[in-house]
Amino acid sequence: MAVHNVVTPSLGNADGEAILSSWLVNIGDKVTLNSPVALVETNKAQIEIEAGFEGWVKAFLIPIGSELTDFQAILEITSDQP
Repeated sequence: MAVHNVVTPSLGNADGEAILSSWLVNIGDKVTLNSPVALVETNKAQIEIEAGFEGWVKAFLIPIGSELTDFQAILEITSDQP
């Protein structure tokens, strides 16, 4: 079983917060490469975070409403179907 972390990109938000506003998937959902999995709000834009792997959502690592940093792990995807 391979488990991969989805991480935030460089959010480019030095002058404000980046907040995890919602999940676009649920635990157990199948995701494909580059499918959107979360929404992040900054003072400039709403950003979709995409899955960098194909598989099934295993765990949320960060609760909604949390402040995020660049390259922070937010979600686990497993290659094994639940």
